[in-house]
Amino acid sequence: LFHGVEWLVDGRPTALPPESANLLRDQPGCNGLTTSSEGRADTAQACALQLPSMGHFLLAACEEGGVCSAVVLGRSRPQWRRKPAGSDYLERALSPALDAETYARGETASIRVYNPLGSPLAVLVAWGNTLSRRHITPPPLPPGDGAVQLTLGEECVGGCRISLHLAAASNASRAALPGDVPTSLLLEPRAPMLASFDLAASVPSPANAITVSVTAARPVELPGAAGAVTVRLGDASGS
Repeated sequence: LFHGVEWLVDGRPTALPPESANLLRDQPGCNGLTTSSEGRADTAQACALQLPSMGHFLLAACEEGGVCSAVVLGRSRPQWRRKPAGSDYLERALSPALDAETYARGETASIRVYNPLGSPLAVLVAWGNTLSRRHITPPPLPPGDGAVQLTLGEECVGGCRISLHLAAASNASRAALPGDVPTSLLLEPRAPMLASFDLAASVPSPANAITVSVTAARPVELPGAAGAVTVRLGDASGS
């Protein structure tokens, strides 16, 4: 994660040239991270930002000696002035994300949330499809990095929606927001705050547990003659 603007390519660094890998290593930031064999990198500690934050940030992933792929995050001071932090502050400050898109039935999904406030966030999670829904109220999320965990079952086979609701109680000591960003006159930091998010997850449908085959005794029968068929049931292996 790098701070600055000189490395942007027309403001959209989605496919940076190979020489950018060396350029990015010289930029101030939490560089030097490597991914795991599954292609994941834990940047929670190395790249923690105080939100809301002022400036543009570049999140880049580069192959060794290869092409870089990147995305721009953050907002500049003029952008903050055009749309200052208002009553939707909490919704704009949070970026919850699932640790995967697809899960096995009975697997635990983890929603990662970074709480920028100095007070806990109450949590309500509801998920499912049109046939079945579940909900939980896990323990409040403390300030800083945290996660909400839920077990996905039949209600997510073929795909389901996850509704995440986070609420902050009124707090007289929360007189100002973290960070030096413009704020709207409509924002009262000490008032209760609510943010809602919609996420998607999927549990693949299991293989058919039963197979059915139907076989006729003879391929052709005369009109009015008695015919016979054999119906065979088997498990997924065919036995």
